[in-house]
Amino acid sequence: MSVDIPVNYKNDKINLRIVPESGSDSLNTVDDAQADEYGEAKYQLMESCAYEYKIFSEHESPNYYLEKISEIVKPFKTDKSMGRITPGIYIGLLTLELMEDTDEGNQLIKKIPFEVRSVKQDYRSEYRHMLEEITDFCTELIMQCNSPVLQKFSPDFSRDPKIVYQQFAFVKSILDSDTFDNAVFRIINTPVTKWKAIENNRDIRKIRKVNSAVAKQIVSRSNRIKTTNISTLSNKMDSLPLRVKTSRKIDTNDTVENQFVKHVLSVFYNFCADIKNIMKKESRERKEAEYLESKLEQILNRSFFKEISSPKIIPLHSPVLQRKDGYRELLQIWLKFDLASGEVGMRYIRREKGM
Repeated sequence: MSVDIPVNYKNDKINLRIVPESGSDSLNTVDDAQADEYGEAKYQLMESCAYEYKIFSEHESPNYYLEKISEIVKPFKTDKSMGRITPGIYIGLLTLELMEDTDEGNQLIKKIPFEVRSVKQDYRSEYRHMLEEITDFCTELIMQCNSPVLQKFSPDFSRDPKIVYQQFAFVKSILDSDTFDNAVFRIINTPVTKWKAIENNRDIRKIRKVNSAVAKQIVSRSNRIKTTNISTLSNKMDSLPLRVKTSRKIDTNDTVENQFVKHVLSVFYNFCADIKNIMKKESRERKEAEYLESKLEQILNRSFFKEISSPKIIPLHSPVLQRKDGYRELLQIWLKFDLASGEVGMRYIRREKGM
């Protein structure tokens, strides 16, 4: 099995053909929708495998070649339009540069991304699970409860995008996990609710039940009407208020725990938007950030979050956040996210004996 990658350049049609040296399953292509969903390149290689490539062109004497990458991309000395690709043990995004050799110098035609997948682990599940375990370990490593010092972190989106992307990749392994998806699903489908009192000014003629609050208003409230024409009341009181305040209780999702959930998702959304804005257009990093941004936007646009207001406090002491399914996992994810994105400051004070 071989893969042909077409490239249109000026008035020429170029074709880059990749052929695996062993095993057709070591070379694969995915559709654009699947590539965007998983943040991967469309053309996919396998680690520790070898491939030969050949550049074809409609031009009579093409001077096209792939830029050499030490130990990975090696053009043949006899014909630089041909060569071998050997990813070795490197896993992740491999970008090949299609070049033209001209009299004015070497000219970049196009950057072609390839995904190098792992052999021993499933690239989308086991490999991602390994990143999550690294996340758990690093969280515990930095949040040492017996540390006597203060650790301060602050985000800097003006840094080298490669360094920022390392940070984003760490966060992506959290947000793009089944744990995160399941937590959000549980919260939306079985949320914590509370009773909320709604007050209304009602016509006194529509009052069916009189409680102590209504009785006090009947006696004291202004804007009254005479009861001379009401035989049953005229002997007892000479006037009644036109309207009285009544209250009724409704079930609402606007709890401090759900406010925290909305705040966390909004922070995630803004973080992905910031990452997207500093990455180059058409880059894999930008596509990954756009995918997560779109995913979070769809969650926040659900009707569940419409009535939930912004939080005034972060209820870390809440038993719901600490124990209830969905909320507990989201709290843990948020702590990992803050640690990875550099937006958390933590202080641990060592207890001395006798204190």
